[in-house]
Amino acid sequence: MIHGLTHARAACIAAREVGVPLELHSAPDAVASLGPLWFQKILEEIDAEFPDLDIEMVLDCGDAAVYALAALRQGLKHIRFSGPKITTEKIRDMARQQKAVLHKGWPDILDLGHEADPANACRHWFENSP
Repeated sequence: MIHGLTHARAACIAAREVGVPLELHSAPDAVASLGPLWFQKILEEIDAEFPDLDIEMVLDCGDAAVYALAALRQGLKHIRFSGPKITTEKIRDMARQQKAVLHKGWPDILDLGHEADPANACRHWFENSP
C-alpha cells in the first residue's frame, strides 16, 4: 500500500532488484481525499521511470460510486469498490466497457505508511511472500 510517489518508487526499486511483478494499492478511500488525478499522475511517473516492470496500480474508491466513476473517467484501469451489489455490478459493467478491472476485497498487503525504510521493507516482503 502506497501513500505517495516516494513509496511507489521504493516498491518499484525493490521489485526490480528481486525480479517480481508489482501490485501497488492506494490507501483505503484514498480517492475521497486525493482524487483520481493524484493516482493517475503517480502511475504515469512510475510507468516512465520503470518501463521494464510489470506494475498494476489499484485505486481504492471505498463504497462511493461517484468516486469509482470519476476514477474510470480519469482512465484508471484498476479500481477497488466496496459498494452495494447492484451498484457494484453497474460499475463492473462500465469498467469492462473501458477495459478496466474492478477489484473487490483486499489482498494480503504491506502498508508502506508504517515503514521507516520502505524499499528494504518491500525487499523483505517480496523475498518472503509466497
